Amino acid sequence: MTKSLEDVEKFIKIAEYMLNKNEIDTSINRLYIATENTASIILEKLSIQSPKRHDKISNAIQDLFKKGKIDKDFSNLMKRLYELHLLSDYGKEPNKKPTKQEIIDMLEETKTFIEMAKKIIKDKDTN
Repeated sequence: MTKSLEDVEKFIKIAEYMLNKNEIDTSINRLYIATENTASIILEKLSIQSPKRHDKISNAIQDLFKKGKIDKDFSNLMKRLYELHLLSDYGKEPNKKPTKQEIIDMLEETKTFIEMAKKIIKDKDTN
């Protein structure tokens, strides 16, 4: 079930809080969930069925960018967060863990993604 953008913004606040506590894995997980839910919200608003598989959701976002329906391609962010989410949950390759600054950068990019979703929703609701 797709969450609302209000729920997504709560995930962002949790990610920021956990990052400030140096809980990198929890922060990564919340960012991942925030991006995936944001993507699903965008797809739903554009009347596109959201795929069930994680990789297919990011591919759908990439397709929207290629078709000019969204301003920026966030698929790489989504793919990177998915990989990090798996690493943080299963931790098989600790040397591939991101730095705190990389998480901060992904947090800011996720916020930009959410703002784009808000614009899409506003545009669709006014048409």
